[in-house]
Amino acid sequence: MKQRIHFFLVFLFTAGGISAQNLDLYGMKGNPLSLQQNPAARTDLRFHLTLPALTTQGNLTTPLRDLWGDIGTQIRNLPAPNVGLASATDVEFFGLGFKSKKGYTWVQAGAEVDARFHLDKDLLAFGFYGMKDANGNIDPEYVGDFSSSDLGLSAMGRVTIGHQRAFSDRLRFGVSVQANRLLGGFEWSVQDWTLTSTQTPVGTNSLTWTSNMSVSAFGLIADAARLDSAMDFPRYLIMGMVPAYLTMLKAQKNSYSLNVGLHYQPTPWLTLAASANGIPLGGGSKGGGILNSRSLHWNSEFTYQGFQTGFSPQDTGTWAYYLTHLESQALDGFQIESAPPVPFLAPFSAHAAAYLTLVKHHQVGLHLSHVDRLSGVHQAMGLEYIGFFGRGLQLTTSYRWHTWAGLPGASELSTVVQHRVLPWTTFFLGTNLWLSTPGFQNGTL
Repeated sequence: MKQRIHFFLVFLFTAGGISAQNLDLYGMKGNPLSLQQNPAARTDLRFHLTLPALTTQGNLTTPLRDLWGDIGTQIRNLPAPNVGLASATDVEFFGLGFKSKKGYTWVQAGAEVDARFHLDKDLLAFGFYGMKDANGNIDPEYVGDFSSSDLGLSAMGRVTIGHQRAFSDRLRFGVSVQANRLLGGFEWSVQDWTLTSTQTPVGTNSLTWTSNMSVSAFGLIADAARLDSAMDFPRYLIMGMVPAYLTMLKAQKNSYSLNVGLHYQPTPWLTLAASANGIPLGGGSKGGGILNSRSLHWNSEFTYQGFQTGFSPQDTGTWAYYLTHLESQALDGFQIESAPPVPFLAPFSAHAAAYLTLVKHHQVGLHLSHVDRLSGVHQAMGLEYIGFFGRGLQLTTSYRWHTWAGLPGASELSTVVQHRVLPWTTFFLGTNLWLSTPGFQNGTL
């Protein structure tokens, strides 16, 4: 095939929540960003230069319609364990590539930014109703389990160097090595967090708080930090954050990962593609694979005795005694200690796809994908259509089914248009008509 594109610029714009590392790119031609998903993708280019680009995706753990109406009652009746939001964003900086006799070589720089935040539905219901049951009565045997809460943030920079080789017109193989550098990370994980009320024989209650949590931060806690008292927190966690971050960022080593891909066309009407990205090279932060943070373990358990559910906060003596006694119990049972580091891993993804050319310049296909990153584990199965309309216009549309962390997600319809505005400039625009949000009601929104 004669290459006509000598110079290529990518303008990537997203609207309506296009998927991070947009899955519709996988089967497209003439877009060098496809190489990030499959190093063997066909670019049909002699040379390309990519400008900054952005793709992002957000998903809710609960469909919004399930929260309409009496939000407190809706939260209490949710089959989902928590309510939260996760987002995954890919930022592409600059990249370039060039064609050799039987291959293509490229370099691409970018970053992955992930965030997730979940609050246990029992914690939210406690905020609305306290220890009241569904009938509005205080439950003297209340048990609140808030353990399905968490928070995670990370920014991972990357530089990719890759090469693909065409062994024939039908078969090409690609491989790239990726250097990853953790730019920032924070994670709050909850192993146990409960609030339990027990009624005593004399008519009072015993209220017990139990928590087992970990906080991990990259570069925010100095190696010499001491957290033996409350006075240590401003010193080491506030005033010491910037120096600690600069020191650790300078000392941090890169991790390395491998991307491999295959593109095979056994017949003129069938095209097969497969790839795996983010395969760790080595087992530690110096050899690749795991980028560690410093962690703190928060373990507390205390019990307030003699609590009466009906006492009035306007009774200043009772209220003051309650707060004083509760604070004393909290300090007595409160412990913070160092914990094993939590790994921040580079994203991993695997893809497999098959496309049928029914008529010239029109393909339909099946695309399976698995993505594992800090924002969540995501699988998708998509039915895709790819059409080539003249020399300058390419249209891709897909219908996908999703799962998030094993939970069924709502289906998604997306459309991407790629247009060669000038012989050396291509414009790429995509949108999701339906955002992928897990649906706990029969898998639908």
